[in-house]
Amino acid sequence: MRPARRWAVSHPLPLLLCALCWPGSTRAEDAKVIAALRAARADIDDKAFTKGLYRPAQWGQRLNLSYTAVTDAGLARLEKYNDVSRLDLGYLSITDAGLVHVQKLGKLIELTLIGTPITDAGLEHLAAMPSLGILVLDDTRISDAGLASLQKLPGLGALYARRTGITDVGLATVATYPSLSALHVTDTAVSDKGIEYLKKADKLAVLDVAGSKITDAGAEHLAALPVLRSLDLSRTGVTDAGLVHLKKNAQLQWLGLGGCGVSAAAVDDLRATLPDLTVETKSGE
Repeated sequence: MRPARRWAVSHPLPLLLCALCWPGSTRAEDAKVIAALRAARADIDDKAFTKGLYRPAQWGQRLNLSYTAVTDAGLARLEKYNDVSRLDLGYLSITDAGLVHVQKLGKLIELTLIGTPITDAGLEHLAAMPSLGILVLDDTRISDAGLASLQKLPGLGALYARRTGITDVGLATVATYPSLSALHVTDTAVSDKGIEYLKKADKLAVLDVAGSKITDAGAEHLAALPVLRSLDLSRTGVTDAGLVHLKKNAQLQWLGLGGCGVSAAAVDDLRATLPDLTVETKSGE
């Protein structure tokens, strides 16, 4: 598993550094790494955490409990970390009920729940956290319905919902988030209709729809995003015809086209219009 690529967005903090699955690795390889990390931290359970036998590593105001054996019961101790602004609960066996304790962290800006069995019900607890700006929900059990709860978060600038049940219906909701500047919905059922909904998200600077059902029609809708700087269309149905529409995205700096049916000539033509654009055409890079 390689470290996640990060892109600067118009948000006060850098994007969360966490162990996210990389498109160049297989699911089996990812599972092996996750299993090894869990085994290495298996002794960190509710007892160790709640009794203070284990004091999680903190970098600045980041609290990292990822891959440990802490459950909902152990999360009750979070009240002792009320100054934490970044919390990593990746790959824990927690449930929606455990997020009641997270809700009490009034200064929390970044939260990662990647690989947990969290559902839409859990997102309702997060709706009462107005300071939350970056939320990682990759590989969770959320769906379109849960995204409505996040509309109550005025500062939510970056949302990661890769490999989830989100569809075009969910993007219609996401497009109404007032501060959204980065959206990652890799390997979801999102299609051209969803991209049409996103035309309302005029602050969107980073968009990752790799592995989705986007076609050239969706690429045409992307021209309506005035500040789009980073766009990943890898493993989608975009062709040379779709690249023509991207010429209107004057702010575009990086474009992922790995696994797409585009020609070198079409890429060169796009670069002629956008000379500062970096294009990645290698799948999995």
